[in-house]
Amino acid sequence: MKIKHILSTLALLLCAFLLASCAPIFIPTGGTADTEPPETTPAETTPPETQPPALKKRVAITFDDGPSRQGLTEKLVDELAKYGGKATFFVLGNLISASTGESLAYASAHGCEIAIHAYTHEKYFDTCSEAAFYEELELTEKAIQRYVDAPVTLLRPPGGRITDARALASGYPIILWSVDSEDWRYKSRADEDTIRTNVHTIVENVLSQVEDGDIILMHEIYMNSYEATCQILKELDALGYEFVTVTELIGESGLTPGETVYRK
Repeated sequence: MKIKHILSTLALLLCAFLLASCAPIFIPTGGTADTEPPETTPAETTPPETQPPALKKRVAITFDDGPSRQGLTEKLVDELAKYGGKATFFVLGNLISASTGESLAYASAHGCEIAIHAYTHEKYFDTCSEAAFYEELELTEKAIQRYVDAPVTLLRPPGGRITDARALASGYPIILWSVDSEDWRYKSRADEDTIRTNVHTIVENVLSQVEDGDIILMHEIYMNSYEATCQILKELDALGYEFVTVTELIGESGLTPGETVYRK
C-alpha cells in the first residue's frame, strides 16, 4: 500500500510539473520583461529654411544752397548719423568761409559728399556767358577743396538748368532729382501754426512720392527744412529705407561726365 501511495503521489507531482511548464507567462501591467527594448529610429528633422536678408530700400537725400550759416549743416549730419545715414551737399562757393568751411569738413569726415551747385547762384548755366560758367565751377571747386580732403565729382546746376554742350564740357555728371520737397516755398516761421503747417507740408511732399532709388531735393539753409528732415528720416527709417550719398546710390560706373541723372 505504501508503494502504491508513493507512486500515486509521484504521478500527481509529474502532472503538475508538466502543466506548469506549458502555462503562459503573464507580465503585470507596468512591469518589464527581461527582453531587449525594440530599436527606435530618431525622427528626421528638416533644418529650417534660411531666407537671405531683405535688401533695404535706398534713397539719396540732397541739400542745396549751403553751407548753412546757422549751423544746420552739422545738425543735419548728426541727425543722419542716428540712422547710419549720409547725404550729398551741393554747395555755393561764395558761402564757404572759415566757419562754414569747417562745417563742410565735418560733413565730409562723417561720410557725406560735398559737390558743386554754383558760386553765386545768380547765373543759370543755360544762359550765362562761357566765361561766367567756367568761373562759377572753378571758384566753387577751389573753395570746397580748401576745407574738404576729398575730390569734387558731382554738379547740380542752379534750377537744374544747363545746356547739353556745357554739361559735357563741365567734366561732371549732372545730378538732378526725382522727388522735390519744395521746401523753399514753405520757409516762413511767422508763428507756431505757420511753422507746424509748413513743416508738415514739406514732410508730406516727400513721403507721398518717395520710392526706392529716388534722389530727394531739399535745402540746408531753412530751419523748417531741418525740422522736416528729422521727421522724414524717422518715417523712412521705419519703412526700411537707408540714406546714402548720390554716388553710393547710383554707383561710380553709372556716373558719366556730361550725363544727367535723376534717380537710380
